Amino acid sequence: MPGLAAPTWHQDVAPLVSEHCQSCHQAGQLAENLAFTDYASSAPWAWFMAEEAEHERMPPFYAQETERCQPTFAWENDPRLSGEAIELLQDWSSAGAPEGDPDTAAPLPSPEVFGLKEWDLELEVAFEPYEGDYQICFPVRNPLEDARWIEAIEVVPGQPSLVHHVSVRLDREGRSLDRAKGEAFYPCTGTLDGEEIGGFLPGAPPSTYPEGTAYPLNPDDVLAIQVHYHVLPGALAQQDRTTVRFKLTEAPPRHEPVLMRVGNDIWLDPEGGIIPGPDGEMDFVIPAGASNHRETFVKRFTLPGTWAVFQVANHMHYVGFDALLTIERDDQDVSECLLHTPQWDLDWQQVYRIDTTAGGAPLLREGDRLRLECAYNNSMTNTAWMAQLAKEGISDIPDVVLGDSAIDEMCAAQLGLIQVSEEGSAR
Repeated sequence: MPGLAAPTWHQDVAPLVSEHCQSCHQAGQLAENLAFTDYASSAPWAWFMAEEAEHERMPPFYAQETERCQPTFAWENDPRLSGEAIELLQDWSSAGAPEGDPDTAAPLPSPEVFGLKEWDLELEVAFEPYEGDYQICFPVRNPLEDARWIEAIEVVPGQPSLVHHVSVRLDREGRSLDRAKGEAFYPCTGTLDGEEIGGFLPGAPPSTYPEGTAYPLNPDDVLAIQVHYHVLPGALAQQDRTTVRFKLTEAPPRHEPVLMRVGNDIWLDPEGGIIPGPDGEMDFVIPAGASNHRETFVKRFTLPGTWAVFQVANHMHYVGFDALLTIERDDQDVSECLLHTPQWDLDWQQVYRIDTTAGGAPLLREGDRLRLECAYNNSMTNTAWMAQLAKEGISDIPDVVLGDSAIDEMCAAQLGLIQVSEEGSAR
C-alpha cells in the first residue's frame, strides 16, 4: 500500500525463512544446493521464493484441497504458508529485496529439524553400486539382547543421488537370511520379505507413528533393509553406506500400527485389481506421446474390525503427475477422499500425517474399497521426463509399463493404520 515501508530481510523476511525454509535450505539438508541462511545467499532468490510460495510449491506440501477432494480431517504439521506470509515474500521481491538494518534484526526462530533428534540403535549397510536399476537386500540380525519397541525410523542414504528408495522390514521368520546364504546382501528385485515398518523416499521425513504406537522388536528378529539403486550410465558410483536409525522404547505400546499398500501390487494381491480401460484392456501401458493417460486400481479392504488412517502417501515415478486416493463404501453413494496430489513431484515424495488428536480420522472397515486413480504425461511437454530420458541415453519416447525400474511407472499408495473401536477411539 502507498506510504507503507517495504519489508526488509532483517526485520521481516529472515524470521519467516528461518522457520519455514532453513530446515531444508542449508548445508547438510535436502536443499543444500540452494541455501537461504543469510541475506547474501537469499536476496538473489527473492523472486523465486515469492513465485514458489504463490503457487504453493514451497514449502513442499502437495496434499491439495481440490474440487475432487475435500478432506474432512486436518493434516498434522501442515507447513503451508499463510496468505500474509506469501504476500510478505511478494512485497519484498517487488521492492528489490531490501536488506534492512542488521543492528535491529528481529529474533530468529529455530528451523525445524528434518531428521530424528535422537536415536537408540543405528545400523549401517555398505555396497558398491554399479550401473543399472536394481534392488539389493541386506538382512541384519537385531543386535539387542532384550525386547524393545520401535517408535520411529530414519534412513540416511550414503549416496542419495544413487538411491531411489529404501524399505525397512521386520523379517521375523528370517527368510532374508536364507536368501542371502551367508552373504551380507543379495539381489532382491521384486522380493518382499517381512512386514514393512518404514523407509526412505526423497523428500520424505523419518517414519514415525502416533503416540503410544510402536512395532515390537524381538531379540531373534531380522531387519531386512532393501535398497533400490538407480545408477545412470557414466555416473561415478562411489561406495554407498546407508544408515538406518531407530528410536526405541522399553514401554509396551498401546497398539501396533499396520502399513498397507494399494495399487500396483496386483500380482501379489488377489483382492486388488486394475480397472479395465475403455476398450476392455487390462494392460498397464502409457503410450508414447500420451499427455493425459489414466490408470485406476481398486483394492477391497479385508482386515476385520475398524481401522483409523493415521498417514497416507501416493507414489509414482517421472511420468506421473496426478494421483487421487478415495474410500468407497457399500452403504454410501459418496466416496471419501484421503489424498489428492495434483502436482506430484518425484523429488518430494512426502508422507502425509493425519492429525488424529483433532478427531475425524478417516475409518476403514472390512468390505470398504480403496480406489486409486493416477494420471500420466508421456509426452514432450513433460520436461522432467524428457530430461531423465536424456540422462538415461534414450532418444525416443518409449511406451511406459508398470514395473520396478525407476523409468517404469507405478500407481501406488501407502496407508498407516491403527485398529480402533467402532466409535473411532484407539483400542
